Amino acid sequence: MKKITLLIVLLTSAFGFSQNLITNGDFESGTAGWSGNQAAAGNIVTVSGNSYFSHNVAAAGNPWDANLSYVLNIPTAGVNYKLTFTAWSTANRVLTAGIGLNQDPWTNVNQNVNLTSTQQTFVLNFTSNFASPTSRIIFDMGQATGFVNIDNVMLEIVNITQPLDLLLGFETSETGGVDGGPFGNGPAPVLEAGTGTNTTQVLKIVGNPTGEPWQGINLNLTSPTNLTTSQTMTMDVFSDAPITFLVKVTGGVGGPATVAAAATHTGGSTWQTVSFTFNTALDGQGALASGTYNKFVIHTYWAPGATAFFNPTIPTPARTFYVDNIRGPLGTPPVIPTPTTPAPVPAMPNAQVYSIYNDTNSYTTNFPVTYSFGTLSAEPDLDPSSTVNKAYRFNFGIAGWGQGEAMANVTSYGFVSFDYWAQPNLPNGFRFVMISNNGGVTEHVYQIGTNEALVTGQWKKVEIPMSYFTGIGFASTNFFQWKVSPFNDSVDNAGYVYVDNILLTTTSILSNETFTTSQIKMYPNPSTGIVTIDSKDVVDSIAVINVLGQTVMSKEINSASFTLDISDLNAGQYFIQLNSNNNKVVKKLFKN
Repeated sequence: MKKITLLIVLLTSAFGFSQNLITNGDFESGTAGWSGNQAAAGNIVTVSGNSYFSHNVAAAGNPWDANLSYVLNIPTAGVNYKLTFTAWSTANRVLTAGIGLNQDPWTNVNQNVNLTSTQQTFVLNFTSNFASPTSRIIFDMGQATGFVNIDNVMLEIVNITQPLDLLLGFETSETGGVDGGPFGNGPAPVLEAGTGTNTTQVLKIVGNPTGEPWQGINLNLTSPTNLTTSQTMTMDVFSDAPITFLVKVTGGVGGPATVAAAATHTGGSTWQTVSFTFNTALDGQGALASGTYNKFVIHTYWAPGATAFFNPTIPTPARTFYVDNIRGPLGTPPVIPTPTTPAPVPAMPNAQVYSIYNDTNSYTTNFPVTYSFGTLSAEPDLDPSSTVNKAYRFNFGIAGWGQGEAMANVTSYGFVSFDYWAQPNLPNGFRFVMISNNGGVTEHVYQIGTNEALVTGQWKKVEIPMSYFTGIGFASTNFFQWKVSPFNDSVDNAGYVYVDNILLTTTSILSNETFTTSQIKMYPNPSTGIVTIDSKDVVDSIAVINVLGQTVMSKEINSASFTLDISDLNAGQYFIQLNSNNNKVVKKLFKN
């Protein structure tokens, strides 16, 4: 069969091609394998020995009101396909072409092409997001009246020829590797000399038959992977017995934070390169990886290969296997906003401090951490000199992070404080949470961006009266956990924040770090209305804060002596924060 065509390539990539998956794409066997509605399957035209499909759309409507399809098996999601066909029409129209399920829910991937009276050969590339033995090629043509003609239909599996890059090889020269200990009472990973023809070092993983089904290890990739365009990675595995295990990429930037995939080794005491694609919803994770990832997780036992965990009568199998050479599309490390200086070193004396987090003052009363939870981005040293001054770095596009202990009584401390540096253009703010366990675990939130304004691009000290937290239910006799989390607990608030010097103090840090209280006179105190404030220095602005930590009044001042009218405030205790040349002082004020 010969035919003159005008080649229009709509989408092309660097692919290698395999055989045609359909047997009657040229319609030389009539309608064999093809079906459709509006009697479309019966319209085969033969001219000069060449047959092609032709259908006259009598009435314009939905594209799918007139269609042509070919049922075939698409066994695996995530496979790349090339659909080639020649088409023309007596009237200009849009033709929808693609591949999809031939049953409910009719999942598909498709593209629109523009038909004219001139024969055109179209080449469309798809990645299947479904898998079923009753899949199909589909052409929807009912959008306009007139004849539609289709010929030379081919569907081929295509393989990406671009090689994957080595992201982690477990060599001593690499910066990546095992990140902490195992989880889920899981494997104790060991670096061993490579076996066979593999590289110098490999990771030996010994599963724990008495551990959890989700046991595994976390790995840091030496180089990040970018899974925006292709979601496929590979890993070399050595195992005596067949094994199916779960892998995840985590630490995502620009896409889902965590995505999962399954990998299978057929056993037989040979190194095999197993391939897995992060494009299917699995283990409660998102369906499609996108963006850059710098961490990798291997789950040693997993439901499809570890049914013994769910059937006590079946012994849990012992499991030992080796891993090497994790590969994927190489990504560029994301640019992470970083402070140019570390947080200021606190000046509070040791006797007045209960330290939750501080690495510069050698405080002796400390939060006795027994575990952490959530996801911490990093703990970098921000001091460029030989002095160490670290800070916690949070990526609120992923999650928050916190720590817990066995309980503590902190009733003798009057203030909670910390320093933070938020990246410029952080959209909202973040939450600092004190958690108590007094017959039940309860969280008590102070939200930067709501309780007080968010400051970005510079270090900002926050001081919160302990009465704010106790006033909203915090049991200071049973301090259980603390955490820092995204604004409104929503990871849509993407961005980086550094936090340092998380302290409980008996007296105000702000007062001790700035001009002394003797330099400021505030009278009468208590007051029923007008309060006069005299300061040695010019006060730029003031804020009046109630015992819940809420700012109930704020004013620009720009004077050393001024009056404040509090007659509209409810009776009770308040804190007056005075700001002067980037210094602050907090004084108590009572309203009668």
